Amino acid sequence: MSTAYVGPLVPAEVVDSLQAGDLLRNSGFSPFGSAAEFITPLASIIISHFLMSLRQSTHESQQAQDDTRYSATRSRSGGTSQSVSLRFASFVGDMGEFLGHDSDYGYDEADTVAPGALGPRESCALERVEGNGIPGEIFTTVIPRPTATIVYESAHNMKVLKINNDPRVGRKEVAMDYDILHIVLGLSSKPEILSLMTKCRDMHEVGIKRLLALDIPIHKNNTFSFAQFMLADPQFRLMHLQHLHIVVPEGPFEVLWMGMMLHDILGDSSRPPQIKTISITHSERWLSANRWFYRFCISLQGLEEIDLREVGRVASKLLQEVSSEIVTARIAFDSQYPRAPPHDISSLLVNSTTRLQDLRYYGAWFQSHTVQFLALHTLEIPHCDITEIKSLLLTFPNLRSLYTTSKSWSGDIYLGRHTHIRDINLAFQEAHGRWTRLDRLSGSMDQIYVLGITSPVEFLELESKMSIENLTFVSALLADANPSRLRLILNMSYFPLALLPEMLNHSTALSHVYLTVDLPNNGAKMSDIIRILMEQVRLLPPLTHLVIRWSTMLYGSLNGPKRRSNVVDDLANLGRAIMGELPSLRFVGIESTNRAGYCMRGGDQTQLSQPVVIELTEEDGRRVISEEQMTWRP
Repeated sequence: MSTAYVGPLVPAEVVDSLQAGDLLRNSGFSPFGSAAEFITPLASIIISHFLMSLRQSTHESQQAQDDTRYSATRSRSGGTSQSVSLRFASFVGDMGEFLGHDSDYGYDEADTVAPGALGPRESCALERVEGNGIPGEIFTTVIPRPTATIVYESAHNMKVLKINNDPRVGRKEVAMDYDILHIVLGLSSKPEILSLMTKCRDMHEVGIKRLLALDIPIHKNNTFSFAQFMLADPQFRLMHLQHLHIVVPEGPFEVLWMGMMLHDILGDSSRPPQIKTISITHSERWLSANRWFYRFCISLQGLEEIDLREVGRVASKLLQEVSSEIVTARIAFDSQYPRAPPHDISSLLVNSTTRLQDLRYYGAWFQSHTVQFLALHTLEIPHCDITEIKSLLLTFPNLRSLYTTSKSWSGDIYLGRHTHIRDINLAFQEAHGRWTRLDRLSGSMDQIYVLGITSPVEFLELESKMSIENLTFVSALLADANPSRLRLILNMSYFPLALLPEMLNHSTALSHVYLTVDLPNNGAKMSDIIRILMEQVRLLPPLTHLVIRWSTMLYGSLNGPKRRSNVVDDLANLGRAIMGELPSLRFVGIESTNRAGYCMRGGDQTQLSQPVVIELTEEDGRRVISEEQMTWRP
């Protein structure tokens, strides 16, 4: 795929100044401007960075016109080219708010530069993207360091296509999604990237508000730039700052330096900003070195989400004193900081009991049941050895989603030793009640089994691998929870497929099953495995949706090596065969490494003598899995 460069999206005098080595001289940019178009800060950041890396290749760029009419030619393999226009007022959907006008900039064939005029790494393209529900055109640019194509999909997201321009290996494209400013900040290690925003003239207030609503990680390389941007108009910008995401550096001097820089922005404010989210990667080190930040957090009244990692004594005290009504909390203690005296969940977030809805507490501690979190519906407690259901039921009576894993048990094979604990938990639920219903129950098999949860579960998700030793325990879980959706991992070396129907039939409500199958490493042929699978399918409960994911696809042992198209055909044919063996199935997916085949029944089955099976694309198949809520816990 070749692209064509159409000139910078900045005035020609900026190009002159760049060639002379002075970015700001005669450029028309001012550090502190009035207000205008959002396209100026964001596009100028990207294009200016692009131009700075092309100082030796600006001869053609100087011919770019001063007006705002641009087009691009994209050459395709067939030798044809297509010119498209860019209308800035709609290049990211509703981005016209940033501009204050809706001018049509159009294009001209005279503006088009021949493909490859500036070389393979010095190209810029404007490309129309269809089917995203976004009106207007999408701005695309190729930046040489690192070489990347940035596509704006919406006001908050963009897609990046990394392109390898080495002709010896050809071009390879990999798609990823990022936030806009994450990409802008990640393009270069230079801390000036963010400060370029302060050099852009006529920045519109709506654009500033949108930028301040993004979650921009602040680290040692961009702290000064962030300070420049905020201090350009501190009263207005601090008032609209919504997220504070601090990536704490390793060195103690750097921690102090970052703290002083942020204190200049946040510490002297007479009116606390309306920050909604605080995230700190190493909270103990940060709070110990910057005591002013401790007081700053306590002063915040609108704080809704707090994420503290590597929590120690100081951070624990902050969690107990923060006065905001937290909605979402993420807490992870650091093993090198002792939790003495230990703080249970109730004492840590006692001021946020009325609104706390979502809590992730790594290595949770339960000590008392005097405080209840009535609004909490999502609880994640990984690496937590909680063995009694009483603590959970009394502290979180309205829970709807639970994720829990253990940290010290020896494994599922020893679960029988803890049956008496499970019996106590079952008796407590019988006497004092249980959760009305759980939308999702996820985690390790041992933890969930010992808790003995008897609440009806919509989606049961087991991370532990199935083996013959834990068949009894999983069967008990299915009987207790009676889930309608199930995800689990089978290890065929230790769990024969012949036992699968017996286990699944313990749940009378089961309709959706997602199996991840670890294939045996004993040299078994894929054809034999599929034959065994087909024998067991007809014995399964009346499922409507079934997805089987092979950990490794061994189609090389099935009638010899296969081409990619043949492998996909085999997946689809296997799905049809499974659907034929189990008439209740409406959707079947067979997934393997980088390959997948999906099919579903189509048409009115009551009017058809012969069922119609429709083959789906991989994208449509994954969409069905997502819509049917069969995906792994995020």
